[in-house]
Amino acid sequence: MGLLPPAAARPGVEQRRLDNARDVVIAAPKGRLTSERSLPLQKKYPGRELEIDAQGETRIRTRLYVVENRLYQLMVVGSSAWVMSKDALRFFESFQLTPTK
Repeated sequence: MGLLPPAAARPGVEQRRLDNARDVVIAAPKGRLTSERSLPLQKKYPGRELEIDAQGETRIRTRLYVVENRLYQLMVVGSSAWVMSKDALRFFESFQLTPTK
């Protein structure tokens, strides 16, 4: 999770923030984006799921969410079978926002 600067957290720039996060996730392992889809969190917050081919047989599956001034990133890295497994899906689906005090 990362806190966004105020200019990046203002309404209307969420998709650009997701674009920037996607580009960093792809560039870091010198990967190739193979799939990208919109995946809102709780039908309210913008999000995306990415699948990336990294070096060798390594695959990356990640979910990115923009929630107010925060960017959440969940990531599974491994073989194609692992990142598409039921365990990986269970990990992604375990993510929940908790109310702040």
